[in-house]
Amino acid sequence: MLVTAAALAAVTSCAQTTFTPRSSPVMQQAEVEQTNVAIDKDQMLSAHNAIRQRLGVPPLRWSTNLESLASSWANYLSTDTDCSIRRRGSIGLPRHKNGIGENLQLVEAVRFDDGRTEKAAIDERQVVLSWARQGIDYDYTTNKCALNKNCGHYTQLVWRDSQVVGCAAASCSGEEQIWVCNYDPPGNYVNQKPY
Repeated sequence: MLVTAAALAAVTSCAQTTFTPRSSPVMQQAEVEQTNVAIDKDQMLSAHNAIRQRLGVPPLRWSTNLESLASSWANYLSTDTDCSIRRRGSIGLPRHKNGIGENLQLVEAVRFDDGRTEKAAIDERQVVLSWARQGIDYDYTTNKCALNKNCGHYTQLVWRDSQVVGCAAASCSGEEQIWVCNYDPPGNYVNQKPY
């Protein structure tokens, strides 16, 4: 599904978590593949931690290794899948060997009546808030999402055991944008509450 700058509240996106135990460090330095959408890492991290702080969940730190992984996936989705949101496993690629969490966001281009399109003005805070808004549909007592609702992006965002995050974004040929955040350790384990 898509989001426009004018209709940010209608955002939906896909979340991926894998459930393999983490066995290698993700804080090591990695060379980050460049994308055609620059993000402000400090703003992205600050937006995550502002949501987590409200719940008393420990803050995340930035991982260059996860940023590199997110950048690679954002670039792949923006070029090889015609800007469609896909999980790695859904297109036959193996999940990341260390088991990471992933939130994805597709931001639709602004479309004008005369046929022109341009990249939507959206920032890191808005992307994170779109995932955080899913908290409305999450019932902590039952540890479930409301019927026919998705709250997996929210629960990954606030997962108590996640320690690091790395994000990237890429623009597609139609001016849509794909935003990717990866988390380690991953969240969304069955029958476990996020905090």
